[in-house]
Amino acid sequence: METLKSLLLGVLLPILIVLAGVGGYVALGKSQPKQIVEDDCANAKLMRLPIVTVAKGHRLDESATLDLDVNGVVVPFRQVLIAAEVAGRIVYKSENCRIGRFVNEGDLLFELDPTDYQNEVDRFSALRESEYAQQKELDQIQQKQQQEATLIEEMLNRLNITQEQLMNCVDIGSSC
Repeated sequence: METLKSLLLGVLLPILIVLAGVGGYVALGKSQPKQIVEDDCANAKLMRLPIVTVAKGHRLDESATLDLDVNGVVVPFRQVLIAAEVAGRIVYKSENCRIGRFVNEGDLLFELDPTDYQNEVDRFSALRESEYAQQKELDQIQQKQQQEATLIEEMLNRLNITQEQLMNCVDIGSSC
């Protein structure tokens, strides 16, 4: 009984699985996909389009705009992101800043409150003046140190001369 069970599970079952796979492959390989015949004729293509009715409308004046109220999602053809070079509160927004409006280079779109910017300019100007004053002070210190170094060199030269004179006096043995 045990050998029959192992024979069924070990040999016959894998053979049946392989045969089922081969049979499925052959069965699926025989079915041909539907062939769609394309008519190159323009009339055949037009006949497949749905029929629509066209109503005649009136022409708008050049100054009039056509505003349509519709529901849905509008995806822009091209979207441009703009950013300000400085931060600030917006005090003016142009009418051309609405969705769908065209703008030209140089058009004023937003005007920012100048107080934040002016405060930053004043702060950096004061910082610059402080840095200039500090640089001037450092230049004066450097100039004073150079003058002191020159004086020290002169004193060393005098001391060297005096030392040489003393050495000469000692060598000669005379009083100087």
